[in-house]
Amino acid sequence: MRIKVHCQNRIGILRDILNLLVEYGINVARGEVGGEHGNAIYLHCPNLINIQFQALRPKFESIAGVFGVKRVGLMPSERRHMELNALLGALEFPVLSIDMGGSIVAANRAAAQLLGVRVDEVPGIPLSRYAEDFDLPELVRANKSRINGLRVKVKGDVFLADIAPLQSEHDDSEPWPARC
Repeated sequence: MRIKVHCQNRIGILRDILNLLVEYGINVARGEVGGEHGNAIYLHCPNLINIQFQALRPKFESIAGVFGVKRVGLMPSERRHMELNALLGALEFPVLSIDMGGSIVAANRAAAQLLGVRVDEVPGIPLSRYAEDFDLPELVRANKSRINGLRVKVKGDVFLADIAPLQSEHDDSEPWPARC
């Protein structure tokens, strides 16, 4: 079950919520803090069943700063992931995500068709299997910035690639993965 706790943004509120769940033997598989001002906590509790949730609702609401708790269908990151997949799937041109090892991490339907595989078969395929004379990891390491309009030959056809390296906000080392 996924729940949303609408609450005040205060120090210790997450600890108080988790302590309640621990007290009742409820496992939290994932959590996210959301809302405009960090005023919502989303928790994925796989072993929480509806009858327990109904019994716990007043206990949640008795925690200082909790305004309400309700079931939700998706975590915010799951919703964003689904929306992004729908958007990328609708594009008519190929889009690939490549890691710094040169392996394809993800692809939209157009890219999978170009490669001659199903979308679910894409992760882990080395880009070098399809792109001739193209060393993406070296290119990204050397440039460390966005590259637009690069000509890349894939399965004999020439494509223009826009390469945007992604970098962790706390990582000053080499960027990864790249999206092209």
